[in-house]
Amino acid sequence: MTASCRKRAFDSEAFHHTAFEVSHDAILLIEGERFIDCNPAAVKMLRAVEKSAVLDMHPSDLSPQCQPDGTLSRRKAAAMIEQALDTGFNRFEWWHRRMDGEVFPCEVTLTAIDTGGGPLLHVTWRDLSREKANREQLKFLEAAVRHSPNGIATSGLDGIIRTTNEAWARMHGYNVEELCGRHANLFYTREQREREVEPMRQQVRATGSFSGEVGHVRRNGETFPTWMTVGPVLDDDGRAVGLIASALDISEAKEQERRLQESERRYRMLFEQAPNAITIVDLEDGSFLQFNRQAHENLGYSREEFQQLKIPDIEVVESEDEVREHLARIEQQGHDLFETRHRRKDGEILDVEVICQVIEIDGRRYNQSIWRDITEQKRAEETLRREILRRSNLARLLEASLDSSDQSALLVLFLDLMLDQPTMKVGHRGAVFLMDQESGELRMAASRNLEPCVTTNCARVPLGRCLCGRVARDRVPLHSMDVDDPRHEIRFPGIEPHGHYILPIMGNDQLLGVVNLYLEPHVQYDQMDVDYLRAATDILAGTLHRFHAEEELQRYTEQLEEAVEERTRKLADAAIHAEQANQAKSRFLANMSHELRTPMHAILSFSRLGSRRLKQASREKLGSYFSNIGESGDRLLHLLDDLLDLSKLEAGKMTMEPRQADLLEVVDRCMAEHQASLEEHRLTLVPPTSQADTLGWFDPARITQVISNLLGNAIKFSSPGGRIWIEIQQDRIRWGRRASDRKEIRALRFSLRDEGIGIPGDELESVFDKFIQSSKTRSRSGGTGLGLAICKEIIEAHGGRIWAGNAAKGGAILSFTIPARKVPGFFPTP
Repeated sequence: MTASCRKRAFDSEAFHHTAFEVSHDAILLIEGERFIDCNPAAVKMLRAVEKSAVLDMHPSDLSPQCQPDGTLSRRKAAAMIEQALDTGFNRFEWWHRRMDGEVFPCEVTLTAIDTGGGPLLHVTWRDLSREKANREQLKFLEAAVRHSPNGIATSGLDGIIRTTNEAWARMHGYNVEELCGRHANLFYTREQREREVEPMRQQVRATGSFSGEVGHVRRNGETFPTWMTVGPVLDDDGRAVGLIASALDISEAKEQERRLQESERRYRMLFEQAPNAITIVDLEDGSFLQFNRQAHENLGYSREEFQQLKIPDIEVVESEDEVREHLARIEQQGHDLFETRHRRKDGEILDVEVICQVIEIDGRRYNQSIWRDITEQKRAEETLRREILRRSNLARLLEASLDSSDQSALLVLFLDLMLDQPTMKVGHRGAVFLMDQESGELRMAASRNLEPCVTTNCARVPLGRCLCGRVARDRVPLHSMDVDDPRHEIRFPGIEPHGHYILPIMGNDQLLGVVNLYLEPHVQYDQMDVDYLRAATDILAGTLHRFHAEEELQRYTEQLEEAVEERTRKLADAAIHAEQANQAKSRFLANMSHELRTPMHAILSFSRLGSRRLKQASREKLGSYFSNIGESGDRLLHLLDDLLDLSKLEAGKMTMEPRQADLLEVVDRCMAEHQASLEEHRLTLVPPTSQADTLGWFDPARITQVISNLLGNAIKFSSPGGRIWIEIQQDRIRWGRRASDRKEIRALRFSLRDEGIGIPGDELESVFDKFIQSSKTRSRSGGTGLGLAICKEIIEAHGGRIWAGNAAKGGAILSFTIPARKVPGFFPTP
């Protein structure tokens, strides 16, 4: 198609009509002052049923009577049309009315068209309803932002502040004019930016929004909490071009919240720590809505278990219906005070006092109950009542025992008083048995309401037989609940069910007899009953003791004679012991003479030999003489030191210099000193392996002396190839100012075990006596018998203990304990 052809097509009436019909803008044609045509968009805008409803109408017919400026629509429409015809164009805002009566703003454009047949106006309408609404909404939002109590601010994506309202600026201590163009970091400290703001920005980038607590800083440096809501600012294409944030200073709210929490915490603490059980009960069904720790713990339930319960689940006195009726009365009265009984989870019954008060929470009424456990109070009251009755009976019995001279009458009165005891469930039957010292049997001396077969079969009861015999044998009270008790050995046809309290009658630790009271079947043991019966039998025992005074006096005489014989025997034993001591001393003197003479003889012999051979003997030979003289001198000096140490220890003149020291170091030194001797005897020494603390409070020099002595003995009495073990362990020893003190302190225990000849069992204690040697070592080792005695004195001077024993597989074990720390103000007990 050529250009001229296309131009003719566009100019054609068909083309213009099509454009007119499909346009989205509302287009109308006015001739004169009437609509002569309109497109579908105009029909739709006016909500007309069809085009014909619009045609031939005056513009004012589709308008309210007056425009917003108060001018009549018809008059103003004529003026607008006239102006468009004069100038060829006119654009203005107009308020039209749709066919359904709705008035809407509209932008009207009038364009004059010259068709050759008279002027026409081309009319275009643009509905301004949404734009007007948007403008109104924008004004509203601007006012809302301006007057909002919340701070509101906007910024670009670069964080530069674009706008803020007065509340935001005032909150931070600025004027609105000061904030535009500044960075939003102005409102946060460095710590706040790192800890709170950066995570907030990350969430906004990830999810598009944020709402939560964020810390801010004021101009003066004061920090404060805010509740912030942050979201993106979007352009027309939905892309984020900035951020908008709302912040509310919640400092006061936080403080109020803190105060409320503190108040609630104090109330909860008072509620939970109250000494009595407190519950909030639903008046309708009796369920526990709230309760403190005492409520569920006193009844043995966990909090979770108790929450599932209702009052009928724990109530003993009232049924479920009675509980509901009681709750109704409490709701009506508003309060109540009563006593009841509650059942624990384990079945135990508690007496409780309950104080009820109706309270109202959020318009609903509840029962607040406070329970006070009065079980012990009830028991105390019952105990007091029973005690008064019992003391009255005991007073009558005591009075009768002081006046009575008839043993049989006293026993009958005793039974009457014991059986007339309303606090005990006795069967109004009983008997008193007295001990027959000659036959060693119990003899029934008095009875009340017993069947003839009982008085016959139980006239005499051997010790250990049936219930009474067992009590006489064991001398302890016995309680039996029924005749089915296997200990009830004496039975007969037709025996009635019953129980027993049976108590021994003891005087000066001597069995005088037995009291047997019958009980109703299956009566439980009651300690108060037993205590009462003990007191009564004590009174009876005192009276029986008075009746048997002469017999007791004779018994004491016999005992005195036996004591004289025992004393005589002990004196004879002492004489024998003294003789043994003299023999030991004689052996000691003989041994000491030998021990002193041997090194002295060696000293004299080698000194004389050296003198005679001074000129012809070699230097090596003379050196050996002097070496032997030195060794003998050392041995002699060692003997003299032992004697001097023993004398000092016995006289209490040996000074101890205790201090904090390591026992393991002392052991290591002693092991090193005896290493040559160990190698010479081909012995293996196993050092301590324990990892325990080895620090102690002792005199290192004296403890070294003890360990060297024990180690030397072990080497001396061990066979070649044997082993010696040393152990250090933690222990405890008694400590105090007096022998009766039982205070214990931490100690170290040293033990040395060898594989030698051991110590006879009857000599494990005597080997520590002065001048005493074991019978196994006396003939083969020499020595004075002072070494272990000195060890004992040194250890006991430290407040410790030393002892000997034998290993199961042979060999001796020597052990001692010493304090592990200093105890000021105390002296060791023996």
